[in-house]
Amino acid sequence: IESLHLQAISCLSDTYIDPPTGFTVLTEYAHLKRGVCCGNRCRHCPFGWERVKGSTREGSVKSGKSDQVKRRLAEIRAMNPREDGNDSESERSSESSDSRSSSESEEEPTPPPAPPKKKTGGRHGGSLTSKNVPYTRGGDAGSSSLFSGQRRRKDHELFESMGDVDELCSVVGVVHALILEKKDVASTTKYGCLPDQLMDVMSRLFDIGAIVARLPSEGVSCQMSEDEFEILHVPLLEEWIDTMTDELPQLTSFLLPSGSVVAAQLHVCRTVCRRAERSLISVIYPDNLDGPSHVPESVGKYLNRLSDYFFTVS
Repeated sequence: IESLHLQAISCLSDTYIDPPTGFTVLTEYAHLKRGVCCGNRCRHCPFGWERVKGSTREGSVKSGKSDQVKRRLAEIRAMNPREDGNDSESERSSESSDSRSSSESEEEPTPPPAPPKKKTGGRHGGSLTSKNVPYTRGGDAGSSSLFSGQRRRKDHELFESMGDVDELCSVVGVVHALILEKKDVASTTKYGCLPDQLMDVMSRLFDIGAIVARLPSEGVSCQMSEDEFEILHVPLLEEWIDTMTDELPQLTSFLLPSGSVVAAQLHVCRTVCRRAERSLISVIYPDNLDGPSHVPESVGKYLNRLSDYFFTVS
C-alpha cells in the first residue's frame, strides 16, 4: 500500500485505487491541498487525525499551519520530474531539435481548445445518464448540508438523529412489505388497518427528519406555527393503541420479542424507535441553547408513543 501511495503522490495524484477493496483512497497530496484535517480517520492523513477525538497519531504537519503545509507540498512536487525541472539531457536536446525543426517548417495551425469537461453529480446527471443521480460528491470530505443550507460534520448530533429516524422508517417499511406479501383474504382480516397505519407512520417519520434538518438561520425561526404532532398525530397513536389493547388479553408478564416474522420485526421497530427517541433528546433539549429548540417537544412525545404502538401491534 505504501509503495502504491508513494507512486501516486509522485505523480501528484489525489487518489489511488485500493487493490483489496477497489475503493478510491485519498492521497497525502489531496489532504495537504485541503489544508486541514477532516476528522474522518483517513488512511494517509498528514495531520495525525487532529480532529479525531482521543487520537494519539503523529502527523507530519499541523492542521491549518499553512507554512508547514506549503513546505510539505513543495517536497512532494519536487518528486515529480515535470515539477522540479530535472529533465534529462536527451529530453532537452530532443525538445531543442524539435523547436528548430518547427521554426524551419511551415507553422502548423493551433488546434481548437478541448471542450469543457461536463459537470456531473446530482441534478447535472452522471457520465452515462442525464437524469438526476443520488451522488453529488459534496459529502466526500465528511460534512453534509442541512435543509437550511448550513453544513455540519456527518457525525453531528443532528445527522445522528436524522439517521436513526431514517433507519426506523426503513424497518417499518420492512414490516409493511412483509404484510403486503401475504395479501389474501385471511391476511386482510388478520392485519386489518395495520398497512394503512404503517404508511401513516412512515410519512410522519419523513416529517420528523425534515423538521430536524431545518436548522434556523440567525434571526429566522423555524418553529411550526401549528404543532400537528401535538394536535393530531400523538392523539391518533393513542387511539390506535387503545383500540388494539381493548381486543387483547390483560398483560400480566413480560413478552419475548418473537412469534411470527411480522411480530418479531415489529419488536425491531420498537427498539430502533427507542434509539431514535434517545438521540433526539439532545436536539429537543440542548444544554447550550437560550430559548426553545427548533424541534418541538411533541416530536419526542410522538416517538415515545410510537414505541408503545409497536409493542401493542406486535
